[in-house]
Amino acid sequence: TYNSSNLMDDLKVLYRTAGVKGKGVTFIFTDNEIKDENFLESMNNVIASGEVSGMFQRDEIDEILGELGPTMKKEMPRHPPTNENLYEYFVNRVKENLHIVLCFSPVGEKFRNRSLKFPGLFSGCTMDWFMRWPKEALVEVSDHFLSKYEMDTPEDVKQNIIQSMGIIQDGVAETCIEYFNRFRRQTHVTPKSYLSFLAGYKEIYTEKYSEIKMLASRMETGLAKLLEASKSVAELSEMLVIKEKDLAIASKEADVVLQEVTVSATAAEKVKASVQKVKDKAQAIVDEISKDQAIAFTKLAAAEPALLEAERALSTIKASDIATVRKLGKPPHLVMRIMDCGLLLFQKGISKVTMDPERPGFINTSWGDSLRLMGELQVLVQSPELPQGYHQR
Repeated sequence: TYNSSNLMDDLKVLYRTAGVKGKGVTFIFTDNEIKDENFLESMNNVIASGEVSGMFQRDEIDEILGELGPTMKKEMPRHPPTNENLYEYFVNRVKENLHIVLCFSPVGEKFRNRSLKFPGLFSGCTMDWFMRWPKEALVEVSDHFLSKYEMDTPEDVKQNIIQSMGIIQDGVAETCIEYFNRFRRQTHVTPKSYLSFLAGYKEIYTEKYSEIKMLASRMETGLAKLLEASKSVAELSEMLVIKEKDLAIASKEADVVLQEVTVSATAAEKVKASVQKVKDKAQAIVDEISKDQAIAFTKLAAAEPALLEAERALSTIKASDIATVRKLGKPPHLVMRIMDCGLLLFQKGISKVTMDPERPGFINTSWGDSLRLMGELQVLVQSPELPQGYHQR
């Protein structure tokens, strides 16, 4: 940033140009360039005395005085070229050739405070008060800045805007005068304020124009979408008419199919009910068989010991025992009855059923068939093991 050291460097250049080279130079210093209040102290010393303490080092002063020696002898031959005379000659040349132009705005408290702290800025200068601009000048200035400024408006409207800028600024100046007459307090409207007003208008116009343009673009996009949507709706409406006809046909076909399915479903329900009845009957039979099977297994478990006992008794029968029974001419009646039971167990044929005349109430025995059975059993008993079928019988 620009500081006091930079200002001193610039003043050195100005002093060398005005004092050493003897050229006229003007230094314009505005209140916008006052970055530090110390700047005003340096400018106050330049205007009041023509010197700024500590600006030049001793070697720099010697160099400047050495350069001014020949020039002083030509212009002032009767003055001895002492250091004091050379330095005075240098300062006088600076005062003659260097012109300071201060541009300060009277608006605000800073102008009054600076006049009190740095009186040389005001007492050592010729003050030019730039008074209020006439309305015509204000219009000319606005025309200069706005005539080439691009505005989306007809030319007559643009000219009215240019005229309005000058009228507004002139009205503000009139109001400042009325304010002073009423409250005895000075309020200034400077050219800078007018330029700021014009720049602010252009900035706001650009910003708002961009916003409106963006909104217009969005609206155009939205309208384009609406038009596109309306076309799509029209096309879909046409397609909808066609689809409604297809839908009516499909609906009729669906009704026919639905009726068929309903009839089929009714028949299927009937078949299902019939099958369910058969299933229930079969399940009842299965349940009954399961009960009988359980009873049979229970009885089988109860008869199992007797079966084992019979098998053990059967294993004690010998072929000689069967031969002894066969040799009996007329065996006891109970033996013949037992052999009839054996014929039945081995599923052999028996004699025709007739009543026994010797024993009323009893049928005749089949002793002949029993003898043949015992012949077969005699062969089986002589084998090491009996067939499984005989055990089961």
